[in-house]
Amino acid sequence: MNKLVLDGYNVIHHIPKLAKNLDFDFEFARTVLVNFMKVWEGEHGFKGRIYIVFDGDGATGSSKITSGLNCTFTGSGQTADDYIIAMVKSDKNPKKITVVSNDGSIKNSCFLAGAAVQDPIFLLQSPKSYCRKLKNTKSSKEISSAQKNEINRFLMDKWEIK
Repeated sequence: MNKLVLDGYNVIHHIPKLAKNLDFDFEFARTVLVNFMKVWEGEHGFKGRIYIVFDGDGATGSSKITSGLNCTFTGSGQTADDYIIAMVKSDKNPKKITVVSNDGSIKNSCFLAGAAVQDPIFLLQSPKSYCRKLKNTKSSKEISSAQKNEINRFLMDKWEIK
């Protein structure tokens, strides 16, 4: 099963049409994100689980299923960043996880643990380009021989190696 894990507030802040809802309040912005993801899930034909992780209020952590999405609020002493990284590292098959955040720490840690990472703007791709991308995607660790040659030429020029 594929999993899509969103760094909740990070996603809200980096998608303009979601960020404008922060002017009202955080609860409203979270509700708009959940509704946005339900529409996204249907339009993109996503067949997996969607997790949205939010920094908690310093109380105990809690999870709830909202409109079929798993929304988690971290507990005292744990950030959403820490929660997401631990979630990916503890998963039996992190290659089936895509983490959506533009936080460098989350992206690096999750990528090194084997998950795919995407910036929040990924969620704004049209359904057709999203499906095409999934269809043509190779493992993130594989590159073609043409790409290897291009990288080698670039580095040789950059370092002035003949």
